Amino acid sequence: MLCVREDMRGQGIGRALLEQGITWAQQSLGLMRLELHVWADNWRAINLYQSLGFLQEGTHPAFGFREGAYVTAISMGKVFSSVEKIQ
Repeated sequence: MLCVREDMRGQGIGRALLEQGITWAQQSLGLMRLELHVWADNWRAINLYQSLGFLQEGTHPAFGFREGAYVTAISMGKVFSSVEKIQ
């Protein structure tokens, strides 16, 4: 889970953390794919993930329960270019 304190948002902290995490996953762990879930109404996070190459892969109604209501989540994934070259 990645969270940035509300008063610190909009400063590129989330992007920097994700970029470092993606690099670490590729170089240190040798991962070929990352996936995540994000609340469907979290447009700032969705835009960030898309800008880093994540693609929407599915929608999950009633994925979680927040503030007294069920909420939908979106699944997103990123396949690294080294895997795309293999295929």
